[in-house]
Amino acid sequence: MLPAMKSLIVIKIGSRIVLESLFGTSVDEANEVIRNLFVTVHALVQSGQQVVLVVSGAVGTGKREGVLETIQAQAARGQFILTTKLATFAPEDMRLALLLLSREDIVNRKRYLSLQETFAELLGAGVVPIVNENDATTIKGQNDFPDNDHLAAILSITLGASRVFLLTDVDGVYSRHPKEIGAELYTEIANVNKELLQAASGKGSTISRGGMLGKLQAARLATAAGITTHIINGNLPERIASILKGEQFGTTCLPRTHSGVELNNRDRWLMSAKAGSGTIQLDKGAGAAVRMRKSLLAVGVQKVYGSFTAGDCVEIVDHMKETIAIGLVNQGGDALSAMLTQTEKPYGVEIVHADNLILI
Repeated sequence: MLPAMKSLIVIKIGSRIVLESLFGTSVDEANEVIRNLFVTVHALVQSGQQVVLVVSGAVGTGKREGVLETIQAQAARGQFILTTKLATFAPEDMRLALLLLSREDIVNRKRYLSLQETFAELLGAGVVPIVNENDATTIKGQNDFPDNDHLAAILSITLGASRVFLLTDVDGVYSRHPKEIGAELYTEIANVNKELLQAASGKGSTISRGGMLGKLQAARLATAAGITTHIINGNLPERIASILKGEQFGTTCLPRTHSGVELNNRDRWLMSAKAGSGTIQLDKGAGAAVRMRKSLLAVGVQKVYGSFTAGDCVEIVDHMKETIAIGLVNQGGDALSAMLTQTEKPYGVEIVHADNLILI
């Protein structure tokens, strides 16, 4: 069971803003960004809000000395420098904690539950956890998170947060690069869909760059769990408090969970730990069956997108490509694609059991 917590928000600030603020050419002026962030978070905690900070920049900080060569060593050295520096900006009565996480802390069910309990105790005592990936022990592409935007989204699901704030170096998500003529800021996105992600990827993207694709992918994951996601200008962290009061800044990605659908803790674990990069598109009949929480059989699958293996959680869309569920698959993407090429689909093969469907 998810430990009982008050209203919780997760705030992620990226390495570019952190490094420029702490070590940039205009340090005195830039330091105000970090100071304002801590003042804002402190005020929120004093008002009864629970806050988790995800802070990037350990590797970049470790590189600055020019002594260490490996990312793991740079992260170990940089995390110490970064945390020490950040703590100097916190108000005297603000209590901080540091947690360095690896993917295994989420994937392993027992460690996942222990992590929830640790966060619950810290937050219940008014402590603000500062979180980063444990780059000193992770191996790129094997047991790491895609990026800290995803880590923030995964934490927001794990902890049952109401909102996640992704702080970037522009005002939000734009229709094209914000410096181009005619670029418009999206103040609200109802569905972070495949078309939007495609527009944000690749060379010549029409959506503003600078890690925006990763932020939109993280927003897609968080909003699938019913968590409102804000992509805002990290140089103005005081806007977080204004947004919580109902004002509009940046881009708000709306939650996609259907009304009346409440995720249990196992659902949260599946979405956090097993999220793959694949999508299964269904025919009209199979889509209707899934909406009624019936198991998904191979006969109802139209197309397979992306890469996933058996045991992953994948996105399930209907014949109109509208997301309807997340499901723990019994078949990998290659095996399922091979089934679709057969003259007759193996009707009895179960792709997702009803108990492993999460409607969104």
